[in-house]
Amino acid sequence: MRLLLVCVLFSPTLSIAASYTLSDKIYKSLTKAQTYNDKKQPDQAIQLLEKLLKSKALKRYEIAMINNQLGYLYYQENRSKASINAFKVVTKIEEVPEALKQSSLYTLAQIYFEQENYNEAIQVLKRWFSIVKNPSEDAYAFLAQAYYQTNNHQLVVDNMNKAINIIEQKNLSPIEQWLVMLQSSYSELGLIENRIGVMKWLIRIYPEKDYFLALSTAYGILDKRNKQLSVLEIAYKKGYLEQSSELLTLASLMFSQGAPYKAAKVLKKGIDEDKIKPTLRNFKFLASAWIAAQEFEKSIPVLKKAAVLSATGEIDVMVGNSYYNTGQWQQAANAFQKALEKGDINHAEKIWLLVGQCYLNLKEFETAQKIFAEAVKFKEVSEKAEKWLRYTTLEEQRYQAYLEFQKQQ
Repeated sequence: MRLLLVCVLFSPTLSIAASYTLSDKIYKSLTKAQTYNDKKQPDQAIQLLEKLLKSKALKRYEIAMINNQLGYLYYQENRSKASINAFKVVTKIEEVPEALKQSSLYTLAQIYFEQENYNEAIQVLKRWFSIVKNPSEDAYAFLAQAYYQTNNHQLVVDNMNKAINIIEQKNLSPIEQWLVMLQSSYSELGLIENRIGVMKWLIRIYPEKDYFLALSTAYGILDKRNKQLSVLEIAYKKGYLEQSSELLTLASLMFSQGAPYKAAKVLKKGIDEDKIKPTLRNFKFLASAWIAAQEFEKSIPVLKKAAVLSATGEIDVMVGNSYYNTGQWQQAANAFQKALEKGDINHAEKIWLLVGQCYLNLKEFETAQKIFAEAVKFKEVSEKAEKWLRYTTLEEQRYQAYLEFQKQQ
């Protein structure tokens, strides 16, 4: 933050009161110093004014005016400490116009703030507020900024809301950074609902990606998943979600909120566009979304890719289930058998039953009988396997009878 160098010179004939007049000598010197500065000769201006301060019989108002001009010149030359001392002199002199006292205090507060001396900036600003009748929205926002730097978030909220109230009365929109600071302080105070109100305001006026994500996170903290999802969906449609983590979060919310088809579309598009890595985990997620959406055919190619990346048979079981659900018996049997070959699967005994059922549906009764006979060896499914074995024998007999009947027709 750099200050604008504005030095106000009072004519020696202009006076608000007798004590506010400048002698002809002082007025001319101040004017000459300003001319030096305008000609990019600030050193000469400073030397002139410093020498002028040593003059005898200076009135207090003249001392204030010289220090006021020196304060700006010092600041301009990055001599912050000297600038602070000069402005402090001005603020301690009573015999100055109210406008000069106000501007000196405000400038002094700005310099303290820039020097990261926030507590001093706050104290000076309090003096400024005590003598100003109608503080501007910028002044309240400035004070809020200083409080923010000292982690006094309640006073940030109080003063920033005052600034926003003033700006609203002018039918204007709050400055973006004001709202960002306000929502941050609400967050620090644990006032999430208030923060959400400000975030909604932000995305209406300044619809930036970060604000959508922050609003979504806030809803997540309150466990308002539907609203969290709604915000992320809007961000997605606006093209703001580009990172893998963002897209996966959106898909996870869609899946958990009963929209697996939407989740699958987001995942597929992300993988196709190389925004989501084609990992085993992500393939499993995509396949699960297709399956939950009853899109078994679409899950199969995804599962086959995942199966290649997996050392266990679990994914092959999922491949087999998808083929099974779509009536593709031979492919299902092949996938289940591959799962058994890979091993390391849960409830392998149940897979044997599924393989047998596939061959039964294919009318390959001898193979089905062998599979069920193997399944009988597993205690957990022995009884079921025996029932399937008997059923297969009966089904083979019925089928043979059917074929004989067909021949006779």
